[in-house]
Amino acid sequence: MIKIVNNTVPAALFKLGYNNAQVDAIVSYIDATGTIEGAPGIKPEHLAVFDCSFKPAKGTRSIHYMGHIKMMSAAQPFLSGAISKTVNLPHDCTVDDVAEAYLESWRQGLKAVAIYRDGSKGAQPAQCFRRQQSQGDQSRGFSNKPGRRAYSCFGGKR
Repeated sequence: MIKIVNNTVPAALFKLGYNNAQVDAIVSYIDATGTIEGAPGIKPEHLAVFDCSFKPAKGTRSIHYMGHIKMMSAAQPFLSGAISKTVNLPHDCTVDDVAEAYLESWRQGLKAVAIYRDGSKGAQPAQCFRRQQSQGDQSRGFSNKPGRRAYSCFGGKR
C-alpha cells in the first residue's frame, strides 16, 4: 500500500513554528498512522489546520459538512458562476442531514452544490477499506445494493 503525506503539511508545520526535527517526527508519524492526531509534539490548537473532509481510519477529526457550505458561501459573492466543490457528508448521515445541506446551501446563496455521502459508491478514490453495507444504512433511509464494498487506503476495518 502506498501512502503519501500531502506536500503542504511540512510547509504548514514550519509556518506554525515547528523546527526540522519536529516536522520530521510529525510527518513520519502521519506516514505511519494516516493521521496527525497523536503525533509527537503537535500542539492541540494546530490540529484544525490539518482537518480533512473525511475522518482518517485511525483518527477522529474532520471538517463538518456545514463547514464546506460556509466556505463556499464566503467566496460565492465574488464569483459570477457557481463553485465546483463537493460537500462531503459522513457515512452515518441521515436523509434529513442531506436535505439540510441542500437547504443551507440555498439559504447561503450558493448557485450550485454537489453532495457526496461517504461510502455511497461501490468504490471511491479516497477510500480503500472493505466494508459491508450495515443494517443501519437502510434504517437511515439509504439503500445500496447488499454486499457492496468500499475500500480504504488507510487499512483496517471500518
